Amino acid sequence: RSNVFAVGTYSPGSIYIYDDRRPSGDPAGTVLHGGMCIVGHGKSFTRKKRRFVDMDSGPVEGPGDIAEEDIFSMAKVNWYQNRARGGITQLMWSPTGGGDDFYLYSASRRSDAVLMWDMRVLTGNESYPIRGLMSFPRESDTNQRLEFDLSEDGTRLFAGSQDKTVKIYDTKSGMLVESIGGFDDVVNGISYKSVDGKSLLAVTSGARRFDNDFLDDQDVGVYSSSTPGSLSLFQLL
Repeated sequence: RSNVFAVGTYSPGSIYIYDDRRPSGDPAGTVLHGGMCIVGHGKSFTRKKRRFVDMDSGPVEGPGDIAEEDIFSMAKVNWYQNRARGGITQLMWSPTGGGDDFYLYSASRRSDAVLMWDMRVLTGNESYPIRGLMSFPRESDTNQRLEFDLSEDGTRLFAGSQDKTVKIYDTKSGMLVESIGGFDDVVNGISYKSVDGKSLLAVTSGARRFDNDFLDDQDVGVYSSSTPGSLSLFQLL
């Protein structure tokens, strides 16, 4: 995967996947573009994009009626689209060295989940279309960047949350394993590292604050406190 890299954009939220073995400016695949979620690659990329546009324009009548499974697929696509369209704030690949190398994780502003994308099509096997694969919920209805990190084997995801906690998820099952609380403010920074056999997690909390005259109704809850930021270090068992 050393030839592949991901680029996220802010407005509208887009994720482009590039392969440096391909001509410059020619993306190997696109997860999101222009606020629209696309789950295809190559020829299927074009077909599925057109189908999604047709579905957005209204119901289809006659022989071209949309199958029930297509409607379900579109609802899932829209779900992932809505949680990434606000602007990408962080991208991270699964750690290399295992069979999960081609999973990409993303975080976005004002999004209530960290998303996991299936990028196995980059192995050359087009039976795996680019698609949203799993989500890891957290509170993040803010423009502030709230970070996440992965364990070195990729089996745990650590996500900062607006409810002053760190959410720890099993990336295989998607289940919440643990929630670390006790912070005085929004958890905005996460960094995991294994040192001499010890699993260490560094956590920062805090939020940028403005005078009340510059706040809108959506920001009052976020900036109502004046608690200073903090840095904590945990050893995980």
